[in-house]
Amino acid sequence: MKKKCDRILIIKIGALGDIALASSILPALKESSPDSHITWLCGDDLEQLVANFSEVDKIITVPRRFVSGTVFHKIVFCMIVWLKLSLSHYDLCIIAQQGKRYRILPIFISAKRFRFFLGRSGNIPGRYRGTDYARLAVGSDSEGDIPPTFPKINIPPAAPLTTRNILLFVGGAYYEEPFDGLRRYSAEKYRLIAERLLSAGYQVTLIGSKADRWVESHFEGLDVTSALGKTTINSLLAIIASSSALISHDSGPMHLAVLLQTPLVAIFGPTWHKDCLPRDGKFAAIYPELPCYPCYDGKYFAFACAKKRKKVGNTFEEP
Repeated sequence: MKKKCDRILIIKIGALGDIALASSILPALKESSPDSHITWLCGDDLEQLVANFSEVDKIITVPRRFVSGTVFHKIVFCMIVWLKLSLSHYDLCIIAQQGKRYRILPIFISAKRFRFFLGRSGNIPGRYRGTDYARLAVGSDSEGDIPPTFPKINIPPAAPLTTRNILLFVGGAYYEEPFDGLRRYSAEKYRLIAERLLSAGYQVTLIGSKADRWVESHFEGLDVTSALGKTTINSLLAIIASSSALISHDSGPMHLAVLLQTPLVAIFGPTWHKDCLPRDGKFAAIYPELPCYPCYDGKYFAFACAKKRKKVGNTFEEP
């Protein structure tokens, strides 16, 4: 008699980079339970990304606007989860969301077992977060670091790019003031990078969302291609996968490059590169050699730097 496969539910709602990091759950689950049926509950704006994970059998979406905010929003979120999952039963539910408020979710979900992060963040400082998600999947931990395993990605076809195409991600990293832009490398310095790449014979392409179109003015007069606001998640995956490299600060596209094994140069400010990048020769990190580095604990930035920076439009000027 054939053994019944495990029904597994993963709850990881967003954002883009968080989904990419959490995808290391999938190979770990399939290794321990090859015949499992995996359902992923994610934000409605990230369904396209999760759909490209070969190991995921079913996707359930929730409106991301209800994930955070007022108490009313959080109540609505719990009710939506209950309505979406009330008729389903799972052998294992992995709540891969950080934060104590997600501890209430087992009340609304029928499952034999639950796994979730202990503490506020669940991350061991200095250890690649993809590793922590994989350990959450198997329900065990061990000393030291382990090489991360990435899921199989169904990469959509893309128009062919030149073999010397370099992507720049200049925008993103939006937060409420005074923390808005603290993780973002300055657009002026990205322009200097673009100038050097162009002089070396590379093609340069700017990637980002519609909200990032403000960066185009910083590249006026340069022969760069702008894909800002022109890509879906699928086309972004295809562009990153087919490019020679990506240069970015700590951002969603940075994590997509790791997921797709595209060579990467990542520029860090307050966040710790050891948390965000696996130890791999394809992924290079540039970070400040300062005694106060890193100065971000997963929720708050060091306030001293924020007070000294002057906001100009959508970016910041150093004092």
